[in-house]
Amino acid sequence: MLQFNPDGQAVPGSRVGVESIKQCITALENYRFNHCGSDPDYLADSASQASLRHDVRIKTFEMNAQVKEPERLAESQILKAAGPVSGRLFSPSMIVPCF
Repeated sequence: MLQFNPDGQAVPGSRVGVESIKQCITALENYRFNHCGSDPDYLADSASQASLRHDVRIKTFEMNAQVKEPERLAESQILKAAGPVSGRLFSPSMIVPCF
């Protein structure tokens, strides 16, 4: 999965980590759990009653992210060392007025 900037555009050369993916799944599962007993839309859909953690697609997605995590970490270290801001603290274009 790629990271996205505030404008919704993908950041080239970026990927989210396995913990970010797990956090998103946990948030979705929490929302599902809190609404499955009271929301009529959830009550009408039997698939919404099942836990996301038991879904084969979610398990596969998490396992693939876990397997690729060492590669992602190594790649992120290389990008940090050779990145466009390597060797400098900031550029004038990075300064945003607070008012």
